[in-house]
Amino acid sequence: NSGQISQVLMPIHKQICEEYKKEDHPQGNLKVFISITLAILILSPLACYMPIAILAEFLSFTKDKKLETLKKIKEKIESIPYNALYLLWLQRIALNHKELIFKDKLCQIVQGECESSELWNSEWLAKEYADIIKKANIIDRNTINKYMKLDHQHIDEDEVSIYKNRAYKY
Repeated sequence: NSGQISQVLMPIHKQICEEYKKEDHPQGNLKVFISITLAILILSPLACYMPIAILAEFLSFTKDKKLETLKKIKEKIESIPYNALYLLWLQRIALNHKELIFKDKLCQIVQGECESSELWNSEWLAKEYADIIKKANIIDRNTINKYMKLDHQHIDEDEVSIYKNRAYKY
């Protein structure tokens, strides 16, 4: 049950965040922790936001192997079908690593590789509506730029609260 998984993972996320604040945070076996978290992510699509938030914290511990670890996580996520939501969240925690190229259309819009208007086929719409779609910007560049400057891509509880508040329904 995704709701139960979310409820269980929230205090774990909070504990990991507290550990990161410590000067001498524990390393443990990060590969194992990351693998388990990734398995939960893949097996619980409705609860994917919490494993991604936890992965963001684990990645903060990797320091010198962060990019290598992100590439492995991305490779694993790309191997599963219907992975767009996972990739979007992964891109959120990898924004400051431009070396990672995401092929999903939404991710490409975030990367600036295509325009928001290319997301939907609006040829069938009346011209006035198609023009509105073409002018619409679905990406907040200021927020993207803010996150790109951060070394540690922490996902705050406020960012996932919409899912937290609805988790009991799943």
